[in-house]
Amino acid sequence: MKRILISLAVIMVSFAASAQVYIGGALGFMRNETDKTTNFTILPEVGYNFNSKIALGASLGYLFNDDDGYKTNMGAVDPYVRYTFFRSSNEVVSLFLDGTVGFGFGKEQGDSKATFIWDIGVKPGIAIHPSKRFSIVAHIGFAGYQGANDIAEYYGFKEQFGLDFSSLNLNIGFYYNF
Repeated sequence: MKRILISLAVIMVSFAASAQVYIGGALGFMRNETDKTTNFTILPEVGYNFNSKIALGASLGYLFNDDDGYKTNMGAVDPYVRYTFFRSSNEVVSLFLDGTVGFGFGKEQGDSKATFIWDIGVKPGIAIHPSKRFSIVAHIGFAGYQGANDIAEYYGFKEQFGLDFSSLNLNIGFYYNF
């Protein structure tokens, strides 16, 4: 029994030592004076690189939406699988696609009904690695489906599908790689 436990401990330590865990997150802010809308996101993130091409991660965060006085505060869960399809020869720049299924839930200020939004799709991105431990990551756009329950639609969230490269789908984040 001792040998099995020691063997398992050695395997776990060697696995952890070679782990490619990263933590970080992203911030997003957008203000449109014409439409009187403000959007703010803060999304801490954790992930694991299985190899140089595939990673698995998730962000848990906060979304704020003010659509002409209708204010919504939401929690967000956004798990993803990342596929890196390009790395520069010096490995400073990489391009990737995040396959994601995201959920947001919360309440409109002054309303007792819950808002619920979701999406499924692909988010393209770019990562710049100035060092082995530090990365700057930007997600640019969204291709897929975004949905919302009736109360969320009433307060400005939309049910839509397609390709969107607007500035509302730009998040810049920083990662620390262990």
